[in-house]
Amino acid sequence: MPWARSLLFVVFAFSCATDDAPSDAVCETSAVLVDMSQWVLSDSPTDPFPDRPPGMPCTDHGWGLDDGGAFGVYTGECDYVTVSQPLQAALSTCNELVFELTHDRLTAGDGVVAEGYVGLAIADRLVWEKKVPIPGPPLYEELRVAIDREIPAGTPVQFHIHNHGSNGWRLLSLERQVRSTDDAR
Repeated sequence: MPWARSLLFVVFAFSCATDDAPSDAVCETSAVLVDMSQWVLSDSPTDPFPDRPPGMPCTDHGWGLDDGGAFGVYTGECDYVTVSQPLQAALSTCNELVFELTHDRLTAGDGVVAEGYVGLAIADRLVWEKKVPIPGPPLYEELRVAIDREIPAGTPVQFHIHNHGSNGWRLLSLERQVRSTDDAR
């Protein structure tokens, strides 16, 4: 059947031509991007975060999984940390990162004014950052970041905290969600 061979060629050519397009599964579904228990200390020489001190300022103290399942950083024991793990799902331009971040009341000692810094990078490319004044009140935030490129599952994601003082920070979740079509972010 010559027409069947032609149809098969057209279907194959069409599927190859659309391989670069985001898949419907990525664009239409939400997904958890990390396992909070799987963060490891990053020793990337291309750490995209500012003020990296020489050497490894923290080892296995001051960061890890909280009793409630969040990833915590305690800056009294570790005041500069970057952790990483591979993304568990792909990201596309039709997605946004959604993550929950919280910190306790921030202090740096009597009368000391300082600044905390938190950031998120994918493949050593900064995708979000925030400077936080210290002292400061406790805070919970749900944050959203539009994705501007295709990112395959398995790509390293990095989470970073540094500040002066003895403070507690927690990353509660990091997920992929479908970006609203009217989203202007």
